[in-house]
Amino acid sequence: MGLKDNHALYLTLRASVRGYVVAAQLDTQVHWPHQPKEKLSKIFRVARKKHPYLRRFAHDWATEEFAKAYSKRHRAHTNSTRRRLGGQAQDDFNQEMDGDEENGDEDEP
Repeated sequence: MGLKDNHALYLTLRASVRGYVVAAQLDTQVHWPHQPKEKLSKIFRVARKKHPYLRRFAHDWATEEFAKAYSKRHRAHTNSTRRRLGGQAQDDFNQEMDGDEENGDEDEP
């Protein structure tokens, strides 16, 4: 991308594209090839307009890579959190159920 010596611009572009992905309400649980093309083209159009630096990249490949990376990281984080919390919730439930049976607190039919 030619930003080796301009890390601040790189971070600005990355943050902006992330914001555009959020504003477009892309479902990050949907993998990239299945995202709505209308939303993607709007993200690319806004990114080019707001950041002229991105115009130099053919077919918006830089913007696409920022957006894909954000989507992938967000999906991974969401799934990891769900697994972690889901597993904890199941453990808590099982522990509570075991305690109820020992105390005779089972629901009466």
